[in-house]
Amino acid sequence: MRARLRAADEEIQPPPGLWTRIAESAPAPGAPRSPLSFLRRRPQLMTVLFTVAALALGLVVWRLVGTGSERPAPPGPGTGLEVTVYNSEPACEKARTVRCALRLARDPHQAYAAPGNAAGRVWNGDRLATECVLTNGRLVRDKAGTVSNRWYRVTSAEGAEGWLPGVHTRDVHQVPLCPSGES
Repeated sequence: MRARLRAADEEIQPPPGLWTRIAESAPAPGAPRSPLSFLRRRPQLMTVLFTVAALALGLVVWRLVGTGSERPAPPGPGTGLEVTVYNSEPACEKARTVRCALRLARDPHQAYAAPGNAAGRVWNGDRLATECVLTNGRLVRDKAGTVSNRWYRVTSAEGAEGWLPGVHTRDVHQVPLCPSGES
């Protein structure tokens, strides 16, 4: 059997010009290589990089969607949905001082800081019952530079009812639109 295989190997002739084509297609010594050629030669490294990217994407999705743990809704009217108050100032992450309080507005079409437009106070991390969202309110910018004209009709755990600017929450779940003319 070995003799027959050796004889078959000796009968095989490479096509004319094969070695010339191979030599022409090979990069010249010292020629720049593609940035991906390094990864193609190391499949284990490619696998590790792909796994890390997939885990990072999974973590981002998990943070956006949440852990699935249900918290009791605060008292007040609403859709059963709630939003979490977000204050962009790092010093106010845990402080419940007057300086760190964010206001609920009476009217989302008036200036947010206007003296007569305060309906209550909320702080970073507060969970608010949410009734609906208004998408054409007054444009508001937070200290970090985020802007939004979305306003959520909310009720705090203390019973304060008002409008929370969209820049003061990072929740992404669907809240129904407010009926026309509500403000």
